Amino acid sequence: MSNVNKRTVILTGAGGFFGINMTKVLIEEGFRVIGLDINEQGLKIIEDLGAEAIKCDMLKEDFSTIFKQAEKESGGNLYMIHIAGLFKFDAPARPLFLINAKLTKFVMQAALKVKWKHIIHVSTVGTYGTPSNNRKTSPYFDYIPYREDEMQNPDNTYSITKYIGEKIAWKYHKKGLPLSVVRPTLIYGPHNRYGVGLFLQLGSYCKNLMKGPLKYIILLPLAIPCRGATHAAFIHVEDLCRACALIMQKEETLGEAYTIAEPSPGNTIAFFNLMMDMFKLKFNWRIVPLSRLLIRNYGKIFNKHITKLLEKLLTLFFKIYGWHMKYDPTEIPLEISKDWIGYFQSNYIWDVKKLMKLGFKHKWSLRRGVLDNVIWYKRNKWLP
Repeated sequence: MSNVNKRTVILTGAGGFFGINMTKVLIEEGFRVIGLDINEQGLKIIEDLGAEAIKCDMLKEDFSTIFKQAEKESGGNLYMIHIAGLFKFDAPARPLFLINAKLTKFVMQAALKVKWKHIIHVSTVGTYGTPSNNRKTSPYFDYIPYREDEMQNPDNTYSITKYIGEKIAWKYHKKGLPLSVVRPTLIYGPHNRYGVGLFLQLGSYCKNLMKGPLKYIILLPLAIPCRGATHAAFIHVEDLCRACALIMQKEETLGEAYTIAEPSPGNTIAFFNLMMDMFKLKFNWRIVPLSRLLIRNYGKIFNKHITKLLEKLLTLFFKIYGWHMKYDPTEIPLEISKDWIGYFQSNYIWDVKKLMKLGFKHKWSLRRGVLDNVIWYKRNKWLP
């Protein structure tokens, strides 16, 4: 079939976890997909899915000719989803800024020379920071879902660079780009090497190595003392991709930002129990009841004095047990940063009514999605 006048989507960062899954969804919906990335392995995957894969270092190469050629061939049916970014809490500030902010500027500058139907810039809920901090409420007792129109106040280097990138995108929207922004929460699913995959890897290590009391030693730091479990919402990558495809095709979403998350957040203890269930392990998590006064100050004490130590201890455990297993965790590198540990120090509940008003319906529940994810990892030998 000719590509002339066919609905065309350019994906930046198409060879990554999100990009591969986005390609699959768009191909299934009948779009022509042009994927840009420097990752040859990922580009091979999207090429096998039916996309046109172009190796391109977008920080160094001129990709504006690709945009112009795609515009000419699409007959005015040209879209873009700007996914390219670096998600790694402990990455140095310079690469985070270059990829999450400066690259966004390059993409938007080049995009301004071309006529588009719709552009989606992928940001993160991390730009909101910690909702309870913004509202000046208790991190453990604030259960009100955080809306898109509330304060953005990022509180780690990754989120700050994504916030800068989002601001740049909005600046070019004012210059005429037909833009929407999506802010996904923690994403999981096939091809995920970072994030939720870290915790599934942890569960697998417990299954294979930590018999008896040893598993409690490594899991205990994650059982954070509080009056109850904190709450957080995740999102399966397929639901995220379906949401992006829907937003991209609706004119009323232009100039709007959308939080993408599951509508029903789970508590963190339930999440870890689910993770253990996947590997047929049982762990009786215990809540240490603390006074409200201590809880109010616990986060400050914890983040200041304890998270760095736990980060080093957990990383050391992973290395030791990885050697013992003769297993090379190259697909899901086990690197736990203090920001991951600190993530379980507050409620992160997101309001997704705005997305659902567009008619969006979630396909995946957390339990079903995590089970599917573990099966995929094992089938592809990403877990021991």
